[in-house]
Amino acid sequence: MSRTRGKSISPAASPVKFTLQVTSLLTSSGTKALQTVGIHLPGTIQFLPLHTPTVCIRSTLCQQLLPAMRGQGEVRLPQNKLNIILKGINMKTIRLAKYNVATIRYTAGLITGTALITCVLCSWAVPLPYYDGFEYAEGRLNDVGAPNWQAGSTGWELMVTNVAALEAPEGFPQAVGKGVRRAPSGTARRSVLAFDPIQAADGNEVYASFLIKILVPPPSTQVIGYLTSTSSSESSPQAGVFLTPDNRIGIGKRASSPGYTLGTNLDSGVHLVVFRYRFQPGNDEVSLWVDPPVSTFGASVPPEPLGTTTGGSDPSSIGYFQLYSSPSSGGMQYIDELRVGTSWRDVVPSGAPPMGSKLIFSSCPTWAKPGQILDPVTVQIASSSGTPVSSNGVPITIDVEEGPGPISGTTTRLTDESGKAVFTDLMLTVEGIYRLRAEASGIGLGLGAATSPVIQVSFLEPPTTLTITGWVYDKKGYVLAGVKGTPQARYNILASPDPAIPLSNWMVATVGDFDSLGNFRITNPVSPAIPRMFYAIIGPTSNTKTIPPSIVASPSHITIAPGQPFSLHVEATGPYLHYLWLKDGQILSDKTEPTLAIGAAKSTDAGNYAVIVANAAGATTSTWARVRVGLFAPEIIVQPQDQQIVQGGTAVFKVVADGTSPLWFQWYFNGVAIVGATNDVLTLTNVLPERSGEYWVVVSNSLGSIVSRSALLTVTETPTASPPTNMVGFAAIAGVTGGAGGFEVIATNYTQLRTYCRSNAPLIIKVVGRIEANEDYCYIRAPNKTIIGVGTNAEFVGDLRINTTNIIVANITFYNPDNDGITIDTGSSGTGAYVWVDHCTFIDCGDGSIDITKGADYVTVSWCKFLYPTRRTHAYVNLLGSSDSETESIGKLHVTFCYNWYGPGCIERMPSVRFGKVHVFNNYYDCPGNNYCVRTRLYAEVLVENNYFQSVQNPWERYVTRGPSGLLRAIGNITNNCVWNPSWTSGVELIPGTDYLPSFDPMPYTYTLLPAEWVPYYVTRYAGAGKPPYVEE
Repeated sequence: MSRTRGKSISPAASPVKFTLQVTSLLTSSGTKALQTVGIHLPGTIQFLPLHTPTVCIRSTLCQQLLPAMRGQGEVRLPQNKLNIILKGINMKTIRLAKYNVATIRYTAGLITGTALITCVLCSWAVPLPYYDGFEYAEGRLNDVGAPNWQAGSTGWELMVTNVAALEAPEGFPQAVGKGVRRAPSGTARRSVLAFDPIQAADGNEVYASFLIKILVPPPSTQVIGYLTSTSSSESSPQAGVFLTPDNRIGIGKRASSPGYTLGTNLDSGVHLVVFRYRFQPGNDEVSLWVDPPVSTFGASVPPEPLGTTTGGSDPSSIGYFQLYSSPSSGGMQYIDELRVGTSWRDVVPSGAPPMGSKLIFSSCPTWAKPGQILDPVTVQIASSSGTPVSSNGVPITIDVEEGPGPISGTTTRLTDESGKAVFTDLMLTVEGIYRLRAEASGIGLGLGAATSPVIQVSFLEPPTTLTITGWVYDKKGYVLAGVKGTPQARYNILASPDPAIPLSNWMVATVGDFDSLGNFRITNPVSPAIPRMFYAIIGPTSNTKTIPPSIVASPSHITIAPGQPFSLHVEATGPYLHYLWLKDGQILSDKTEPTLAIGAAKSTDAGNYAVIVANAAGATTSTWARVRVGLFAPEIIVQPQDQQIVQGGTAVFKVVADGTSPLWFQWYFNGVAIVGATNDVLTLTNVLPERSGEYWVVVSNSLGSIVSRSALLTVTETPTASPPTNMVGFAAIAGVTGGAGGFEVIATNYTQLRTYCRSNAPLIIKVVGRIEANEDYCYIRAPNKTIIGVGTNAEFVGDLRINTTNIIVANITFYNPDNDGITIDTGSSGTGAYVWVDHCTFIDCGDGSIDITKGADYVTVSWCKFLYPTRRTHAYVNLLGSSDSETESIGKLHVTFCYNWYGPGCIERMPSVRFGKVHVFNNYYDCPGNNYCVRTRLYAEVLVENNYFQSVQNPWERYVTRGPSGLLRAIGNITNNCVWNPSWTSGVELIPGTDYLPSFDPMPYTYTLLPAEWVPYYVTRYAGAGKPPYVEE
């Protein structure tokens, strides 16, 4: 975005030139440094008057020069000289950034004399009209927005971030850049914009506008921005915009509370706020508009305001806009697209009007009797986003798209001025299920056609409860349609192989959402492995979890002598599984068990075998297993791999071989047979440096032998550095502080913990001993909390649910057999964001250990340990984005996973990422028997860096459903004794991990990256609860 910077000044007729010799630079900390290179510093230069205490005047020469040396110009420092071209600007239009940490003071010597003066680089006043789309780097507004944004006080409470970028309303100019996250933490923060001051003359006006999205309302009424006459902080600004706890916008005139407040609560969408300061006889006036009509965009005269107020003393000018974060904590809003000007048109400009691109049915009946006139059917011209578009005289024709009979009546009508065509005499005469189709012609040619919801035509009265109205089923799949659901609510299609099973035990086959009229229609595939299945629909429900089959172990290659029996076996997980074996691509219709047993092997049994594993939620096919019948010497399928470990660690070498059974194995180290090492896997524990060297295996049978390649083991010295325990990653970007500065409280029971978590005050909550929840969720509803376990035995049984901001959870062991250990998502009190989970242990959590969904953002999970020692179903660890339709997570879910230990029993989601921008580094994966570790899904970007994967399946993979495929980049990882399986479940793609990730170029933060071979050493010693730095080592 191009912006004009500084004031527009008419040059003086004869500018005066002064050349000053720079002798030193005095920084804000008081240190001095010689200026030796040229620097360009555009801005305002002010030579301070004599009475200013910070200026040292050392000669009468300076006093003589000061009256002339008041001006503004371009500052350059070539060759150690400060050249100033003065332009005769009036002194009072210059703004001095008195308290800005970026203020720079120069001590300069006048070349023509011996006098010293001090000059200050000031914030400049931007010209009006002014527009800011916050197209800066991410960071604190006063840092990244300088020099436009200065003064005030710098903090993460006012942060420029992509997350806060808002979409402009239809008819408004397109939004660009980022936005500002406003998240009060208990310390007052301001960012100040100085503009050309508007003088106090009757009739002069100053307007400002911005977009706002309220994620979490404040706990009390707060001023969020204001127009005023000073760069100082004001509790009663000249024109203040306020936000109330019930999501209402207000305006105040020289007051600490609003004099007028909007009568309606704002919803969770994006809103346009406009306010005005008017100089007038008597008391000046301030006015407020919220979401003005599109027809007023770009108008020369504003519409009537929603409210006005007056009061207090009036200023001599208005020259500042300030964004303000309250000294009281709580709440979070996004602010974007700021405009300041002197007219309505300056701050509410008109963008391109919405263009008609398609038709929509804005009203349509869902039931009618045969031969009875339908309730009115309305077709509307709309934009691509569904916004109604005015367009008069467009011919619209309605016909039957699906259904057993024709439609009669006036089927072609013209749209009115609002773009609507209303059909009042349509009739369907044949019973059945219908869908109508609307098409435009004439001047509307090219508008997209529309399909209506389902219309049931029947002599029976319309159903009053959810009803299935359409059902088609064959071996390829089923189509299901129905009416009378809850509009916009979610429904589940349930399935069971036996209708006698209680409905509560049926599995979720698929999920969907009823449309705006409560109708639904869904198509779902059915695997040939399923001989019979029964279906039901329930709704509304929030459940989105389907559990398709997962193959834990595919059948293995085998070579068998003629006449010997053999079997192939698949191990899979999931409810209500069905199996169907294939040979050379052909179905073996009678082979429907997990084990395929063959009697005496014949030559015709040789071939490639696989098995389909299916349930109502999906199906997958195993990898192919080669069966050979005959006498074959050994051959090696997978060679042992080189390894690099730290002293004291564990090395695992594995070989995969095939040949006529039985096969014998003998491992060697530097040419010497290892006693007892006679299996296909060689495991070395507590390895010392002297075990470095070459390892290989000889595989033999009665027909011959084969020697594997040599695998090199390198053992490095034990690291001596302390582990990095500071907060890093996305939580660090957000400046998470938790309850710092608040009172310390002790929680020894659930009542205490629940009370403290819901308190509005910043708190450091110390958990002592074991606490068990007596409800589904322990909500953290108010911000600024640190929840930290004391010692080595702090435990919580339940789901800690975070629906607020600035939270730290540390040094606690979580158990929950029924749900998550920690859930970070959106609830009635807001959205979980700016969260650090550190040094916690999660054991046998029934859903996910930590799930981060529904728009949660800026989270770091570090030094945690995840275990499932007894649970073998749904041992799914970290889910980011709960479904493909979770659009509130687009542009959010910025999460860092670092130094974590995914231990035995972890099956998948370590993590699984939809939508998010996720950094996964220095984690240890030690969970053999898993499905996969890291998964990228639609819209995701995942950076997988310097992790250690030990004996796991699919260290990373891509899962394809719909929408843009997820991206993943893998750098510097160690994959020791790992298996890559593309067919353990449907939709999986094995990828090299070479995608370009725009969100990580450049990296958004600094961090300590350990060498991958060090990861097992550090993580196994320091991850989990009860470890340093929370207890002494």
